[in-house]
Amino acid sequence: MGPLGLRSTMQGTPSMPYVCTKQKGRYDDGGMDGDMGSRREATKSPNANRTFQHFVYLYTYATDMTYIMSPEQNESLRAFRKRTYTTLHTMALATKEIRHIRVIKLHPDTQWNRVWHNLHVAWVSEELKAVWYTAIHDTIPTHDRLAKIRLRASNLCNLCGRADTIQHRLTECTDGAAIWKKTRSQIATILCTDPANVRPEWTVRPCFQFWPPQRHGAVLWMLAHMIYYRLQRLVTSDDYADFLRRARWKVYQKARRQDKVGDYLCML
Repeated sequence: MGPLGLRSTMQGTPSMPYVCTKQKGRYDDGGMDGDMGSRREATKSPNANRTFQHFVYLYTYATDMTYIMSPEQNESLRAFRKRTYTTLHTMALATKEIRHIRVIKLHPDTQWNRVWHNLHVAWVSEELKAVWYTAIHDTIPTHDRLAKIRLRASNLCNLCGRADTIQHRLTECTDGAAIWKKTRSQIATILCTDPANVRPEWTVRPCFQFWPPQRHGAVLWMLAHMIYYRLQRLVTSDDYADFLRRARWKVYQKARRQDKVGDYLCML
């Protein structure tokens, strides 16, 4: 750059004054060096307009972290993460409408937190838990379920003529009534109560809690095996008694049996 704002060439002779004006993203240098804006646009990345989208999470992170206090001096990383997630979860619930699943809408008075807890702590295999999970969520294709989504003309059971619901399949239809009566009597013995106090709804909405924990675990064990047997096997009540005895034998071989179910399964 020479005196008076003149740009010098390689030979040292002054050239026209360099005037840079920006108009709609283009630059004009007086016409001496061509259209510099055109060259800049030619070398512009094709994804330049989308570059910011890849960093939106940084903007969101910076916005959300303003509501979270910095880690305390003696606070562990796990505690700080838990506090962060709790704060963000509370903010999300405050700004969005909570959408409940279908079974919660059908039974709003049920203590669903207790239901999910019982399903989680039941001392049974993952296979039995998965079957019980489908029964609780009512995702098994019963005639009543299929009729509601218009995949079947009638919701009646082919065997007994009554409404074919998940509760009907578990405790009412064919041998289900005898199997439930036997299971109900065994659970009543564990709880030292009358069989009438053992409700059929426990099979699909186990929202109970008993003390001590071993008694509670034994009731969950009984219900989980009955539901698995009814939905997977669908045979006679005599085979059901043998099925429970073999399942109990397997449980009694495990080291943590006393902590989970105690001796409450001895009457099987």
